[in-house]
Amino acid sequence: MLDYLLSPALWLSLLIALIYAALYHLWQGQTLRDLAAFVLASIGGFAVGQAVGLLTQISWLDIGQVNLLEASLFCWMALFVAKRLKV
Repeated sequence: MLDYLLSPALWLSLLIALIYAALYHLWQGQTLRDLAAFVLASIGGFAVGQAVGLLTQISWLDIGQVNLLEASLFCWMALFVAKRLKV
């Protein structure tokens, strides 16, 4: 378990997802509640995209073990859905 928590891929994924959430909040957010919702949506979308990338085994834009293309696409879709649903 500790090896997974120390994984650079996990920390890189979290960092990228948080950057996406912050950028989306700067563009569309209004309150701290929006920021919290965007952070959760971003991390969830990034995780789903990472899983899809692992299942499809497409390696177009990978950084180590992080499937950046698929994870970024799902992350941004989750952010748009969160904004649309006003979560």
